[in-house]
Amino acid sequence: MPALLRSADDVVCAPCPDPFGVVALAAMSRGVPVVAAAVGALEDVVVHDITGLHVPPREPRVLARSVQRLLADRTLREELGTARERVLARHSRDRRGKEAQAVYEHVGRVLTGQDTG
Repeated sequence: MPALLRSADDVVCAPCPDPFGVVALAAMSRGVPVVAAAVGALEDVVVHDITGLHVPPREPRVLARSVQRLLADRTLREELGTARERVLARHSRDRRGKEAQAVYEHVGRVLTGQDTG
């Protein structure tokens, strides 16, 4: 999968059952810009005009125009493809793991009455 993503000019994430934006994150971590439907986690993971392009859900014409725009503009692809550092800083497995652990620890304290907030 990493080699396939690296070989792509861009990645399209139109409404799909990806609640965490994993495909978009994988692409961006390899410097590939993403065109994504502005739904769910993709609204947070893909920052419009910074790490990729958002399109409205269920708007295939807008999706097609956005993909055409990205494919026709190498400079734009390169600019949007600089998201790698942002992805690694904000969405690394280590960071996600630590955040999940903190949530579980907090819930545990609340359930045992050790934390009321």
